[in-house]
Amino acid sequence: DVPVKEIVDPTFRAAWIDQKVELAKRQYMDGINIDIEQMVKKSSAEYYALTALVKETTEAFHREIPGSQVTFDVAWSPKCIDRRCYNYTGIADSCDFVFVMSYDEQSQVWTDCIARANAPYNQTLTGYSDYIHMGINPKKLVMGVPWYGYDYSCLSLSKAHICSIKEVSFRGAPCSDAAGRQFPYKVIMNWANSSMSGILWDEEQKAPYFEYLPAPPVVLSARLGPVPPALTSLLALMGKAALSCVGVCPIGGPGKDMPRTHMALYIKYGMMIPGAFL
Repeated sequence: DVPVKEIVDPTFRAAWIDQKVELAKRQYMDGINIDIEQMVKKSSAEYYALTALVKETTEAFHREIPGSQVTFDVAWSPKCIDRRCYNYTGIADSCDFVFVMSYDEQSQVWTDCIARANAPYNQTLTGYSDYIHMGINPKKLVMGVPWYGYDYSCLSLSKAHICSIKEVSFRGAPCSDAAGRQFPYKVIMNWANSSMSGILWDEEQKAPYFEYLPAPPVVLSARLGPVPPALTSLLALMGKAALSCVGVCPIGGPGKDMPRTHMALYIKYGMMIPGAFL
């Protein structure tokens, strides 16, 4: 990460890039993953500076460390998610590939304030379609999937399993997933085993969830996201969109809570994990 207001200065950019190249050399790294999730206005000075940063970083790494790769993390959709209005086509052209963070997709909710899936299938598919329709080569898109879910406290829970949650605004939106808490897959599955509902399936979002009563008893609804079979559906998008490969965003380090029975999913579809998430 780097402050976007600072990178408008070409001298600052050059110094930052030199530092990262030297760091990579000292630690025998084969590249860098840039994860900048700050707000940027379209056509602003920061908008063009960010594209220049990616281009100059890629040029420096390729020159100084032959065979190295420079990657950039982008939101699940290019439509100014969280006010990140980046030059996505320019950034994709300037680096080796972009890692699409297909998770935390409820960071800005403009409709009813209810618990939703971490990565709804159709919403995720729309995001990739939008990137491809912008002219980005799908072979430069890596599908990022989560190995964690959200736990929401329900203000009310309907018979149709609609969990109303408190309003927590984020970057202009009246509601967001900040109302919930993130937990690793392993923790959530332990709760599911003792839940009052068992694992349920949201057909609209194509995602599992369950409801449980903690102590003291306050009704909670944990929205998993995504785990098999939901994860299998997401990974199937790779073939549909002709994406490059898949990466995983866990909590607490990769692989620590991934059941052995599910590792076959990653062997089948291939996996890469950018250093930003390690």
